[in-house]
Amino acid sequence: MDIDYAIRKDKPLAVANTSTLEDITLYERWERSNHLNMMLIKTRISTGIRVSVDQYEKIHDLLKAIDD
Repeated sequence: MDIDYAIRKDKPLAVANTSTLEDITLYERWERSNHLNMMLIKTRISTGIRVSVDQYEKIHDLLKAIDD
C-alpha cells in the first residue's frame, strides 16, 4: 500500500448507495493512507504543538499549514 496516497491524491467522493466497488475501494484506500499519515505525524511531533494538529482531518491540509 502506498502510505503517501492521501498526500498525492485528493479525497475521493464519499461512499453512497450508488458507489461501485472500485469507488468504495478507492475511498477506503485514501482513508487508510490519510489515517496512517496523521498518526505518524502525531507520534513524531512534540506535545506542545500536537493540539494544533488535531484541528486537521486531512493530511494534505496539515502539510499545507506546516508549509505556510
